[in-house]
Amino acid sequence: MKITMFSVIAKITLLLIVVLSILLISNIANAQTSCATAVNITPNGACSGAFSVSDNSIETTGTPAPSCGTITREYWFVYTVTGGPCDISITGISADRNLLIQTFSGTCGSLTETACVDNDATNGAQTESVNLSNVNNGTYYIRVANTRNSDLAMTDLCVTSTPLSGCNHTIRLTDTYGDGWNGGTITVSVNGTPILVDTTLSGGNGPEDLLIIVNTGDVINITRTNDGSYPSEMEVEVLDASSNSIYGPAQPQTAPGTDITACCSQSVPNTASNPYPANGANNVSNCPQTFKWDPPLITACDEATSFDLYFGTAGSPPFLLNTTDTFFNPGILTASTTYYWTVVAKNSAGDAVGSTTWSFDTEATPCTDNDFCTNAQNVICGGSYSGTTTTATNSDNPSTGSCGISVDAAAGRWYVFSGTGDVVTASMCAATNYDSKIHVFTGTCGSLSCIASNDDGCGSYSTVSFGTVAGTDYYIFVGGYGSNTGDYSLDITCCTPSAPSCA
Repeated sequence: MKITMFSVIAKITLLLIVVLSILLISNIANAQTSCATAVNITPNGACSGAFSVSDNSIETTGTPAPSCGTITREYWFVYTVTGGPCDISITGISADRNLLIQTFSGTCGSLTETACVDNDATNGAQTESVNLSNVNNGTYYIRVANTRNSDLAMTDLCVTSTPLSGCNHTIRLTDTYGDGWNGGTITVSVNGTPILVDTTLSGGNGPEDLLIIVNTGDVINITRTNDGSYPSEMEVEVLDASSNSIYGPAQPQTAPGTDITACCSQSVPNTASNPYPANGANNVSNCPQTFKWDPPLITACDEATSFDLYFGTAGSPPFLLNTTDTFFNPGILTASTTYYWTVVAKNSAGDAVGSTTWSFDTEATPCTDNDFCTNAQNVICGGSYSGTTTTATNSDNPSTGSCGISVDAAAGRWYVFSGTGDVVTASMCAATNYDSKIHVFTGTCGSLSCIASNDDGCGSYSTVSFGTVAGTDYYIFVGGYGSNTGDYSLDITCCTPSAPSCA
């Protein structure tokens, strides 16, 4: 047989093509056997087509083992989410063996399992699906695996992305010290479904913003799942669709965590309620005191951000002021007069509808200077009374026993409480700006007996509690340490002696 040079070259060429093809196929197979060499697959793009899961070198470094089974072969994919958050669906179809799909967030060498499915544990053709909700923009990994000691023939793997209805809410992570959360984590759930699992701030102060998509009225729960080294440094804030802060910044709490109601667009608030003085009250003191009300109940997107206050002696009172507080002080009132007032809750959507106009009648005695015991201002349970000792005199400072706390030279003011049988607390803790003292007496002006005193019950301010007998008058003297004077708020609270809060 005659062998030509051409035929030799042709055979050698064919042999090289076969060898290179085998090497290429081998390299392609090996190229998908680790996270670092994962095959890119585009959500809503082309599916993978058929491939073989044949690599038996299971990646373990920085890669959690599947929580739903033990694997013997693996194949890796990577996909990128843009325009999120969105729902991701991953579907794998195998021709034989037992298919397991595991998904991850993070980076190669530092992965976190987000899902693991092996719903059909039989050995044969099957389909497995993973559904991931509220997936943020970023890069994610898929491990397709076999639980049998042989290769797995895959027919297809598809990744689809579905835009979410609703609106974006931002979960903002910060650290008060500036070194990240040091192992601390949170889980964010929506209506009981975990959306962000064991999420952390890896370093720095932040902020790191994570988006979730919710609907108005959805319940967002934030729970601290790991304390890390310094849980007190962890802070979370939730911003609604209009970038208004609806929670925090605050330290995330351990289970059951904190619930926040989602808000996509604001609606007008409900009406304010529970006024003090009460609607229709009689004999209200003419002296300066704090009027207050309860803000409206919040149902999703109707939180009040401020209040328009109308006040005066006309049945339709004139506008007085806008405030973000739930209280105000009208100053000295006219004796034997009916006053009317209306509080209208407001937010960016508008004003509350149907706000009630309240009224009260003042007492017949004009407000007098309560520097003196005989002019003591009446106070009642639930009342809040603001004043100043800077313009008072010390002409009628008590000279009787002071229950172990001296009555100093500082000028003071007198108040009187008519006993109800309750345990009464007279507190100057909330809005006092000087080093105060407080004393409580029984008896009559000029013949008083001290029953309780306090100097520094709350920092440099004062608070005192005492039992009362119905019908007995209790004189409260607001004074100061040494010669200290200033502005104060005197808050009167009462509780029944048998109640747990009075124990």
